[in-house]
Order: sequence, then C-alpha cells, then structure tokens
Amino acid sequence: MLGPQFRFLLIPPSQKDDDSTIEVHGDQGWVGAMQWSENKLQEIDVHPKFQRQGIATQMWLRAQQAHTDAPYHFPEPKPSDFRTKDGDEWAQSLYGRGLSEEPPENTMDPDDEDEYDR
Repeated sequence: MLGPQFRFLLIPPSQKDDDSTIEVHGDQGWVGAMQWSENKLQEIDVHPKFQRQGIATQMWLRAQQAHTDAPYHFPEPKPSDFRTKDGDEWAQSLYGRGLSEEPPENTMDPDDEDEYDR
C-alpha cells in the first residue's frame, strides 16, 4: 500500500468534459493521473520516477471504488482497446489478478507506440 506522502484527488465528469479524473500528487508535485469515461480508460500516466510502485493500480482501484460509492458521478472504469505495450501488460496484469474485466483486443498499431509511450 502507498504511504501518506501521496494524495489522490477524484474529479467527476463535468458538463464540458465527459471524463472522470484521478490526480496523484506527492510532496514534490505531480505523480500521476488517470482519465476514464463511461466507455473505457482514456489515459493513464505516472511520472517515470514513480513507476512500478503500484500507483497506476491504486488509481484503478480508487476509480472502481468511486464508481461503487457514487455510480451516478463516476462511471465504472473499463480497459481500453488502444494500449501501449506497457499499458497492455498492465491491463493483462489487472485482469490476471482479478482486478478488472478481460481487456479487449489491443488495436494499437506497434508503429504508433512511440507517439504514446514516454
């Protein structure tokens, strides 16, 4: 579990934007963010310094909890069909641990990965 140095901010969809957002901030600033809509995960990003520490998974779990607690304000997070290689491995890992439904077939063209992978 992540320590108290991380703060998670949940932002419900607005009239301008259909995406829900979770932002993660730490003592030194921005750590990561996740956006999702009623249809799928739109984007997830974690600062390289904080990757592989469970932050993306914690955002996913908090999004699921937000949906459970307030389903009219937060849609259920669902895996995207457009994933980088790292994103695909993460989505498969979530599914393998029973934390998400089975991800749909990945439609990202490997040639496009450099545009999305940082």
